Amino acid sequence: MRPLTTWALVAALLTGCSQNNKEQVWFITAEASDDPVVDVLVTHNFTSGVMMDGFDTDWVVTDEVSTSDSLFVAQFVELDGDEEFGALLIIDGVAYPGVEDDDGGWEFTWEAFDNSQDNEVHDAGYFFNTLFDGSSETTISWSVDKKTKIASGSIEMSSNETTIWTESDNFDQAIVGIYPQIPIFNYLIDEYGYPIENAPGADDCTTDPCTLQSVETLSLEFDFTAVQTDYADEDVFNAVDDAGQPYGN
Repeated sequence: MRPLTTWALVAALLTGCSQNNKEQVWFITAEASDDPVVDVLVTHNFTSGVMMDGFDTDWVVTDEVSTSDSLFVAQFVELDGDEEFGALLIIDGVAYPGVEDDDGGWEFTWEAFDNSQDNEVHDAGYFFNTLFDGSSETTISWSVDKKTKIASGSIEMSSNETTIWTESDNFDQAIVGIYPQIPIFNYLIDEYGYPIENAPGADDCTTDPCTLQSVETLSLEFDFTAVQTDYADEDVFNAVDDAGQPYGN
């Protein structure tokens, strides 16, 4: 007997009837979403320069994108004995713990963070510091229609990344032996269009040290529907875990 191909196996899974197993495999159709909402706020204490996007331009650029829906497979696993979470939803190898609500629906949520700090100090009094604070949250709402046995819900994703750079303002480059490191040149330009930098031996900022902060936030939301397959076996899920279609072509 020839082994089933991935797509043939998916088709075979969808022909069965829904079962109330503690491990369930679902085939999900996610609607194409709008572009992510991205906001970037930059603050600094440099005395000159303007933001790179602050100049007038003769060009007007419009970018409109539409894509097809995406398809993917997820595994729903009920947990026994866990006092905090009642189930896991596994998508693309990532697990989201969930809590059941009073109406029988589920909310799966995961919050992640990544914080770091790097310091460079020279005996001559020079220092450079980078502070990064990043966090993200994913929330998946999930409910199953009792008549149709079709699940529906939404996936909401948000993230926040804050980076703060601090560098000595007036320092002797010959002694310290490095070029200015604060990346203000990525954000500010002078009246001639050249990047601004923290020039050695000059007072470039209103106070010492020079500071630069970038705060970037992102949010994205899209809806989905899901059909339960007839199989919950772990080997079957592993066989179809990578099956699907991405957004677009």
